[in-house]
Amino acid sequence: MKAIFRLLALAAAPALLASAAAAQSSMPETYARPMQIDAPSGPPIVFNLPTGEGPPRPAAEPAYMPAKTMAPRQDPGPWYIEGGVGGLNDGELAESVFGAHSTGMTGDVLLAFGLGREIISLSDDFKIELGLSINPRVSEGGVEIAAPATFVFDGFPWRDRLPTRLRLGFGPSLATRLTDQEKRLANGDASKFLVMFAPELELGLPTAPEWAGFFRVHNRNGLFGLIDDVDDGATYFVVGLRHRFGLDQFETLQ
Repeated sequence: MKAIFRLLALAAAPALLASAAAAQSSMPETYARPMQIDAPSGPPIVFNLPTGEGPPRPAAEPAYMPAKTMAPRQDPGPWYIEGGVGGLNDGELAESVFGAHSTGMTGDVLLAFGLGREIISLSDDFKIELGLSINPRVSEGGVEIAAPATFVFDGFPWRDRLPTRLRLGFGPSLATRLTDQEKRLANGDASKFLVMFAPELELGLPTAPEWAGFFRVHNRNGLFGLIDDVDDGATYFVVGLRHRFGLDQFETLQ
């Protein structure tokens, strides 16, 4: 009987060896572990079977990502058009700006329309623009026409996240009609021809650099009495929207 069991074990050995070889060929990166079959008589039969465990993998090398750089700023173009609406303040320029709590609004409305272009780029932060401003006075009647040269500061460190500009406009201003407010502030010595003085804060959107909103202090004055003895004139608070563009944008549409 022992001889029969031994013969059966020896007969099954080739099939077991073939199965182990096939498993090892399908898993080339595995280790083998010994498997022992005790025969009824004689020495045990040992087979090397795959364990399913691969060789140790080398440690992953650290991945170095390139530093994220800020996308270059888009230049929407040198031209701009703007539109806004404002209200008349009953104080002089200094009172309106630094003592707004002690002054009030008269209810008179000013519309502001403008067209301009950048003419000089002193640096990436400083520019000079030249514009034409047409400002109908809805409540008081008449129209103010001004041609300001505007000094623009565009060098704030957060300008890529929140485009911010400070603008200071200064130029001749002609009113087609004198208002009671200017006559009162000038003690009767009002003049149709004065100077426009317009400090302004402009805020834009990084996703749409061609659009920006602005808040402007729009003042007419006589340069401390140099023009017809007029010291101060009307002061308006104006809010509006500005669109910058380049003429090449229209050429691409043709």
